[in-house]
Amino acid sequence: MKILTQEQAQPYQNTSLKRGHVVFTSLIQFQSRLLFLNSHLERLLRGAEFLFPGNDWTGKQKAIEDAIAVELSGKKDHYLRLTIFDENLIIESHVRGQFSATVKLVEAVSKKTPGLKPSYLKQSNYLESDLELQKAKDAGFEDVLFFSHNNEVTEASTSNIFIVTDGQTIITPPESSMVLAGITREKLSECLRRNQMTVKEKVVSREDLEKAREIWLTNAVRGLRFVSQFQNKTFEVKDSLYEKVTELFGRYGENYE
Repeated sequence: MKILTQEQAQPYQNTSLKRGHVVFTSLIQFQSRLLFLNSHLERLLRGAEFLFPGNDWTGKQKAIEDAIAVELSGKKDHYLRLTIFDENLIIESHVRGQFSATVKLVEAVSKKTPGLKPSYLKQSNYLESDLELQKAKDAGFEDVLFFSHNNEVTEASTSNIFIVTDGQTIITPPESSMVLAGITREKLSECLRRNQMTVKEKVVSREDLEKAREIWLTNAVRGLRFVSQFQNKTFEVKDSLYEKVTELFGRYGENYE
């Protein structure tokens, strides 16, 4: 353990950082191409305007794009994270990891409750999710699904959820303070509709989940994933709608961008 004096701790004393007044977005390079950059920046800057109004955030988009180009010059297949606090932007890039296309999902113990945070504000307070994930992994699962206080489906630890019903309609919970306005969620919905598939945003009940033919998760970094197991129920990816959709969309949206 390192004990810091008040002077040594000064770099950590930013009020916005201490109080969680931070907004971020994460996206990936697919080979050398950044996927859905404009949509990620629009959401990021909208969140910055909510937390730190009056800074003409939309006018800063070109400068951010230029800084990203410098950061990623000569690189490919990287993960990019952009974080804003006060008037500061942090750009981080790392070699992108490989993630399984399937995931085992279990219900979270804790429930989500509505709040004042808008759906486009992506923040990094993941303590509750991390505790839930550890509990899930101890039980042989890989991710958790949160229900609301009203017993409605919201989202996984860091992913939005889609459910394929008996009638091949694809449903996903509407954006709210409990459901992030995910960029991959948005783009996948667009892609499905353009390919004449029925996608509906609606309140998703426990009964909807129990009757699901397929369950998918979407996340910009982990991509579109097929839920192979939820609780004690298993799903077979072979000959699934998911296989057709990944051909149209790609794992990360690379076929749609």
